[in-house]
Formats: sequence, C-alpha cells, structure tokens
Amino acid sequence: LILYGGLTLSEAAALKWKDVDLQAGEISVRRFTQESRDEGQEHRISVKTASGRRERTVPIPRKLTEHLKKLRSEYGGEGEDYVVRTREPGPVNTGRLRVQLCRRSEKAGLGRITPRILRDTYAMHAIRAGAASDMVAELMGFASVQQVTKRYMSGSPRGKRELIERMYEEE
Repeated sequence: LILYGGLTLSEAAALKWKDVDLQAGEISVRRFTQESRDEGQEHRISVKTASGRRERTVPIPRKLTEHLKKLRSEYGGEGEDYVVRTREPGPVNTGRLRVQLCRRSEKAGLGRITPRILRDTYAMHAIRAGAASDMVAELMGFASVQQVTKRYMSGSPRGKRELIERMYEEE
C-alpha cells in the first residue's frame, strides 16, 4: 500500500475494505490513524478523517490489485473491516508495523527499510516515469507542489546526469 499506492503508514493502517475498489483498481484515502500515549494511560489509536489532509483516490497497479484480491479471499474482510489488521479489533499499531517492516527487511538482507523509504520510492518511480510534480502531489496527498519539488526533485548528481543524457539523446 505504501510502495505501490503512495500511502503513508498511518493512511494504510486506517484503510478499510470499503475504500478499496478492486474492479476499478483504485483506493480512496479518506482517513489516517493518530497514536497517542497519555501519562498513566494505555497506548491509544484513533482514526481521523482526512479533514486537514486532502481526501484522494489513487489508482493502483495490477500487481497490488491482485495481491489485495488474494489477501481478501484468504483472510476475508469487507466494508468496515481494516485492510491491514491483527487479531485485535481496530486499526493496527503503526509503531509495531514499522518495527516489523524494519526487522523483516534486515532479515531478508535488504537493509533497514522504513515506511518513509517505501513512500519515497513511490514518488521517485512516478517522477522517473515522467509524472509532473503536480500529479505526484495529488497522488500522494501533498498540500502543495512545492513539497514534492523540495523533497523529490532537488536534483541528485545521478538525476542531473540522466536528465542531460535524455535531453540530448537524438543529437
């Protein structure tokens, strides 16, 4: 969901099956989780609507659509059920999910992969595929194009070299 849909970890944790259209190959991002820990209180996870964030519909690749179909058929889930879930009711704890991702990626020999790395990879794939910064901002739910430009298009030496090579390929 993060790598192939550009969602944040908290958006992926709050995603419900009613937000997933497997026929159209789209995900509607409408909410996110917010975790808090008050003094003397349990760790709480609340689901917030995307009021401060932009609600958006994201097309997803066939690979993710097929994976979600398989997930749904194996584990069930519909309507109000969370797509990413545990045995406990409610949304998953994003802190635990983050730790699991890091551990499993290291165990697989991939190094320490975080949700941020996956989301950044989504953005870079979109940019390298030719997406304009406004489209990337819309797909990822950024409030402004400037956020995309600053974070992903600042120009690495490799990126600059690739640009120049593409600019003058025909000559």
